[in-house]
Amino acid sequence: MSYTLDNSKRILASLALAGAVVFGGAKGLEYFTGHEREVSEIIENPRESLNKPLPESLQMIDSIQGSDYKDNIGNNIKNEHVKEVPQVRETIGRTNLEDRLIVIDAGHGMGNAKPGVYDPGAVFGDLHEADINLDVSERVKDDLAEKGYIVNNLRESLNVELPLSARAKNANELGAEVFVSVHVNSYEGESESAKGVRTYYFPGSVEGKELGKYVQDNLIEILEDNVEGFSQNYEGLREGNFKVLRETDMPAILVEMGFITNERDRRYMVENSDVIAEGIAEGIDNYLNERKVKKD
Repeated sequence: MSYTLDNSKRILASLALAGAVVFGGAKGLEYFTGHEREVSEIIENPRESLNKPLPESLQMIDSIQGSDYKDNIGNNIKNEHVKEVPQVRETIGRTNLEDRLIVIDAGHGMGNAKPGVYDPGAVFGDLHEADINLDVSERVKDDLAEKGYIVNNLRESLNVELPLSARAKNANELGAEVFVSVHVNSYEGESESAKGVRTYYFPGSVEGKELGKYVQDNLIEILEDNVEGFSQNYEGLREGNFKVLRETDMPAILVEMGFITNERDRRYMVENSDVIAEGIAEGIDNYLNERKVKKD
């Protein structure tokens, strides 16, 4: 048995608001029997289920209408143990909580540049940028979820294949209000002189620049308060013609958390990833709160 999401707003709400697959609360869908009560509670109290994953042994029960669900390339999704359904992210879209969806992009990783090939990003010894990006992105998601936002992390594990070309496309199709790509910088020749945080926005994007300033300023402030010896005396907010900034429809930034080629930066990116995540999340939150005030 399979179910349609298009024919039931209740199913859409339960999945999206519970955080199962659509906004990254679970890695995939697993359908099992005997959990009508959990489904009913989620449907009746969707807001209380925000960002909480559905129970592992959850089945879409017969009382919820549905027959066939096709993903965005036309494949039927059947009622069986489906571990990964990446197309669901792109197909379902948003919930009725307007302007609350944030997309976080952990840069590099599997399939970024070539299908089936792992892209580590910047490398220093055994330290890979892709791993740092993933760790911080997950922490940013958790921090934002606690503030009540719906968050979609485009890359949730080292094994998730996500081409560079799909990142902006996915964010656009989801209708995100903001897009934040998380990266680590490097300097050719392993120079210790290049260090610190840089945040990029697309040239001419007023809102992108505003979002970037909030994140850059908050990140610098929290690092100065929590990381011994950290200081930054240059302007890190810059224009950048990156693909993920050029092709996104919403305010978008790319955050370079530090230089993997600098000892101080390496240390805080590994030891203080929670601090970095808090700075990024606070910057996003401050920007969106200010934007809401302007709209009101």
